[in-house]
Amino acid sequence: MPIRLDTSRTLNLSFASEKDKSAFLRSLREGQTVQARVVDQGADGRWVLRIRNQDLLAESSLPLARGQVVSARVETLGPPVVLSLLDEEATGETAMGRALRDLGLQDDPAGRAVLGRMIARQLPLDGTAVHNLRDALVRMGLDPSDAEKAGRTVDAMLLLASRSVPITPASLAAAMAAASPPALGGMMGGLLDLIQTLSRGLRLPAEADLRALEQVLTGLLVSGPSSEDLRRLLNEGGLGLEGKLKALLEHPEGSEGLSRLSQTDLKAALLRLQAALKDPAQIGDADDAALLETLRGRVGEALHHLERLQILNLPAQNDPNAHLFLQIPLLFGQERTSADLRVFYTEKEGRRHIDPENVRLVLSLDLAHLGRVEVDLRVVERIVDCRIDVEGEAQRDLFSEAQGDLKMGLEGYGYTVRKVACEVRTAASDAGSPKEGQAKIGLDVRA
Repeated sequence: MPIRLDTSRTLNLSFASEKDKSAFLRSLREGQTVQARVVDQGADGRWVLRIRNQDLLAESSLPLARGQVVSARVETLGPPVVLSLLDEEATGETAMGRALRDLGLQDDPAGRAVLGRMIARQLPLDGTAVHNLRDALVRMGLDPSDAEKAGRTVDAMLLLASRSVPITPASLAAAMAAASPPALGGMMGGLLDLIQTLSRGLRLPAEADLRALEQVLTGLLVSGPSSEDLRRLLNEGGLGLEGKLKALLEHPEGSEGLSRLSQTDLKAALLRLQAALKDPAQIGDADDAALLETLRGRVGEALHHLERLQILNLPAQNDPNAHLFLQIPLLFGQERTSADLRVFYTEKEGRRHIDPENVRLVLSLDLAHLGRVEVDLRVVERIVDCRIDVEGEAQRDLFSEAQGDLKMGLEGYGYTVRKVACEVRTAASDAGSPKEGQAKIGLDVRA
């Protein structure tokens, strides 16, 4: 039962905007119990709490800790919105155990870790699903008392389950591979640096595998994404390796076909080099053992990253916003980054369908001199609306110069452009005119 309400145990929530407040209030009712995760500590006794996938600022006189999960009762919807913290021993633990028992499951730390993540993500609570994830967590030997690591692991398991991928140590490692926006370009650039620094003490075929990977990486790093660059990325970026292998088995071309594949496909080249680096007979003459060990680790990370992208592009169960997700490795001057491209599609007769007359594309990228840029292009019956979100006024001026070219390019392919708008997402503190010589982004609309 909730404890008696007193001011020492209340949380007063504040919101960034009325829109955020309205959206949050629609999901609550007075007397309801919610879970909140402590994300960060602010100033003057304020804390950032994640409640129902929203980060909210809360005033609390009680000491909290980052990563802590607390239960709270909605006392009033305000203003202000007031929550009262509940006694964990009397409420949260008992409620969690009772929920597990209601699902016909054993009340143990692994089960609680799984159920807690599913509640936090507002997923349907199904006894079989919780049981399977709990068993997988135990099989992996993870200590569920480490709440943060257990949460990340369960999130990765939920990703695999949503794509109908069996949970194994290899698939879990891929699903847990963290990917920040510049990860792919930076990852490929880092591998190139290692390859170019590494001594030529490797024996064949390891040395040849290293050179082959260097050629693949160099070919995929592009300075401006064009339609040809995207075709090459889709064909050689490693996302379709298994399909290529299946095609080779169905239509054998002999060892020459496999050899060509390992020299043109990123994942195939990484796998071949990884195997070579594990063979002492091939690396025994290398001069720098520490650098080789670093290369082994980077190759493994790169493979996990590609496998995570493959998982994300598998059809998801009950996905209202189904889309393909690509990362385009980019090179702007000396800066290596990536552009995230999302292409939304529909299912038709059991197959993915992208209709060029009704489609949505979202392109996002981070650049040191421009900040975060997002291009959201929507086509309905060949009528185009495009919004470009940037960090500040200087960036808006820079991108506004290209709006006419974008409109002309789209109209050249038979589209009617209704609106192209460049908006400032947040005011940049150091806004100013772009420095002379800064790289400009060229987006080939034919892509």
